[in-house]
Amino acid sequence: MHFQKSADLIVALLVVLCLGISIWGCVDSQALVDDISIQGSVNHLHEPDNSSNTEINILIEKNFKGDLPDDIDSITVIGPQGKMSISKNDFIYYPQFRAFWISMPGAPSIGTYTFTVTSGNVSASATDTQAVLRKIPTPNTNTLSAADRKILTCITPAFSWSAVAAEPPIYYRFEINDMQNNRVYATSYIEDMLSIRLPPNLLKVGQNYRWRVRAVEEPTGLR
Repeated sequence: MHFQKSADLIVALLVVLCLGISIWGCVDSQALVDDISIQGSVNHLHEPDNSSNTEINILIEKNFKGDLPDDIDSITVIGPQGKMSISKNDFIYYPQFRAFWISMPGAPSIGTYTFTVTSGNVSASATDTQAVLRKIPTPNTNTLSAADRKILTCITPAFSWSAVAAEPPIYYRFEINDMQNNRVYATSYIEDMLSIRLPPNLLKVGQNYRWRVRAVEEPTGLR
């Protein structure tokens, strides 16, 4: 199996560090929408090539009874510099998290962001503040296991990584994708998690995969 690794330096109040590698029948669902609540977050991702991205996550709470994502009519984001030129169609929707996600080039501006979602005659707003850009040291990728191009023979392979040299607490999330970037497995954010063993027969014999770990100072709003 092929395992690709890289080291990502993340900068943010909510810091992200990447290591590499309703179907209502004949009833109109919109008519059933009587309430909507959301969570929103903005995060700064610093890539291995020293470029920066701004990630925005908007989670639709379970009190919304409409059909997702179709019954969401619009998404607007107002940042410290004013209304951002993005709309619902620019977001990727992840049904397992009820969340809309977008990544854009460039670091986020310091200040408060307001996220507004509308569905028919109802709307909801949430805010998040990018207060400070805090750097996390680049980890030593030589400590990653399994290493690049490692062939695994165990049906329950183990993965491990070194702790990030930053003030605790640090929360880690393990992710593994196939070579088409389809998600195969992921954990939640777990404090001080430095290793994991996969369930049996999760990976297919003869297939190549990429894995990474995401480390954050605070997992609130991240999916």
